[in-house]
Amino acid sequence: MLRKLFFICLLLVISSLFSLNIEFLTQSTVTTNVVTVFDLTATFNGIEEDTLKNINLVFLPDNKAFDLDIRYVLFELSKIATDITATPTTGTIWISNVKSQNPSTLTEELAKEIALKSVLSKLPTQSEATITSLNGTITKHDNFSIDIISNETGTFIVKFNLFENDTLVGLYSINIFAKHLKKVYIATRDIYFGELVTPESVMETYINDLNMFGTNIKLTELPLVAKKNFKAGEPIFKEYLQKIPYTVENQIIEGYVIVNGVLVKAKFKLLEDGDVGEAVKAINIETGKIVVGIIEEGPKLFILK
Repeated sequence: MLRKLFFICLLLVISSLFSLNIEFLTQSTVTTNVVTVFDLTATFNGIEEDTLKNINLVFLPDNKAFDLDIRYVLFELSKIATDITATPTTGTIWISNVKSQNPSTLTEELAKEIALKSVLSKLPTQSEATITSLNGTITKHDNFSIDIISNETGTFIVKFNLFENDTLVGLYSINIFAKHLKKVYIATRDIYFGELVTPESVMETYINDLNMFGTNIKLTELPLVAKKNFKAGEPIFKEYLQKIPYTVENQIIEGYVIVNGVLVKAKFKLLEDGDVGEAVKAINIETGKIVVGIIEEGPKLFILK
């Protein structure tokens, strides 16, 4: 009995190490521009405070308010927690940013800080961002807003709209290049459409996944058939591969049909690839007649009447 109780307690302890219990505020007031998960939390356990402080959610300009969807917060948390118990799980959290000293005046250094933090808050953890250029002049203003433009290749434009008495008086923008390295497999040689991609024809490397899009393959999934031509050094993603068909074009297999209870067999040459259960065209080797049949295990071809 004591041993059973010990194991139950041990399981509870282990499960708590990988779970997160969190209760969100209904509204939150912050004094910084970058809002983190910690800013929105009433109570929590199963995770360190610093971890919540390092999960950036949104950029909130000085003296502005925003309704943040709780589902987005939970999505960001799911990247670092395997099991989340949250209260609530839907709805929004009202966030306001209150500054006491000249909160709406932008300087070049502040603009750089805001731009980098804003971009990084939208990217996976361990991403890097670098300012590549500054454009425009910071004119006299009493408030500002920002827009973040991404061209989906790892480059961002953070545009600052400068206002004086609620009138737009200037624009200032910062160009940023971002990267997040992801392990992928690339072709070690030219691979052509219809050719087998094998473990020997790929090698492991790292690329910036902010300007490359696709689903990684695993070596255990190979061999697969290329659905396009790959150049040597080109990343190989699942979207451009397909599994090896059960039967292939020009393969000779036995076909059969049942006529009045009599089983009739013949040899057929397949005119197209096919998997079990698929209908394919084939030609009777003896008569030259083209038929349609269903691929069966064996392989065999059940001729449709």
